[in-house]
Amino acid sequence: LKKDGRLILTVPFGQEARTFSYRSYSWAQVKDLLAQFKIIDTHFYVGMKNKWFSSDRITSEKIDNRKKVKGVIFLVAAKT
Repeated sequence: LKKDGRLILTVPFGQEARTFSYRSYSWAQVKDLLAQFKIIDTHFYVGMKNKWFSSDRITSEKIDNRKKVKGVIFLVAAKT
């Protein structure tokens, strides 16, 4: 990705967890993985009863994704 190029990323987000098929990332992990990027925009979503609802980071960080993905982060970042 070129300098100032944009990365659009969606990953399971909440309490840190690893399963056989996916990994759930904490805010600290997201920031660490994107150390070479400037995070421009973030949106957090929580799944309940087969529907997704907008959430905030603090609430989303408490989500337990060990059995099923119930929290995700959508973000846009620029390469530095």
